[in-house]
Amino acid sequence: MEDSDSHSVSGTERKLDCSSTLPNEILDKIFLELPLYDVMKLNLVCKRWNLLSRSNSVWQKFVPKYPGIHLPEAETQYAIFRKLWMSSLQIGTERWFPNPLPDLVDYDTALREEESKESGEMVESKCVLYLRLNPVYPFTTDGVNTDDSVMVETVQVIFDEFGHIDVEEDEDGVDDHIIYDAKSTMMQSDLASKKFSMELVINCLESQNFLEFKKNPKREYPKLDEEGYRVNNPQLEDYQSFVDESENESREKKTRLDDKLFNEIRTIHIGKNNNFVCYFLNDGCYCDTSYARRLLVSDTSAVYCVELYGDID
Repeated sequence: MEDSDSHSVSGTERKLDCSSTLPNEILDKIFLELPLYDVMKLNLVCKRWNLLSRSNSVWQKFVPKYPGIHLPEAETQYAIFRKLWMSSLQIGTERWFPNPLPDLVDYDTALREEESKESGEMVESKCVLYLRLNPVYPFTTDGVNTDDSVMVETVQVIFDEFGHIDVEEDEDGVDDHIIYDAKSTMMQSDLASKKFSMELVINCLESQNFLEFKKNPKREYPKLDEEGYRVNNPQLEDYQSFVDESENESREKKTRLDDKLFNEIRTIHIGKNNNFVCYFLNDGCYCDTSYARRLLVSDTSAVYCVELYGDID
């Protein structure tokens, strides 16, 4: 009689790996439907999955592609994303990649150099853009909910990284306007609109000192519509009126956010997003500094803004 265990190995039933019968094309299509963290674990399954999971077709959807951004040089989409990941800031379980727009970095540097001439000191970056490489947290819906312990813990990481306390506590305790931790950040913050989000970017990058508001107080910031697009403003059409004839063209270029860069920032930050949250990380109105710090978060990016709150004498 035939041994009943003749088809077993050491008395253990052999398990059939169904995926081994699937062609690479089918596995590739399956991998394309997986979220990032699942794709990152595929290399642990077997050598075949490790190889297939690094294909360009799998990783190209995770590599951000926007007008004007600079991506690291690498031969594969997987290698590009890995470089982005390794160079990013960790916020909880998310990764935020800083400074993807070289033009914004150059503009910000030039603007701060001009501002330092007025203030006598070099201020920190006025605007830093971060790409959310793996959006996990619902900032744009639950980001101001202090009853959500996960969000509070995550916002605490944000405050520790970006927050700034400018004034001391009163003898009777902490004033309401002092922002000193996650809960106070969330309590003083709010959900924002497209218009407000881009207005804040402009207010940070088109400082009143450099738009010559002192020389002509009737000047206004560029107006935006509800979608966060610039609205034609006759006062802004002839930009030469913003600078003295004696000032050279190089300064003119340093002090106004041009439409191309504005649209690149808007495309990344706004895009198809409808919800935004603005974290108030300090309050320039009460602090002993002329600057207020804000962090705008959308589903695709975060923008850290240092806004000139008052004149620099």
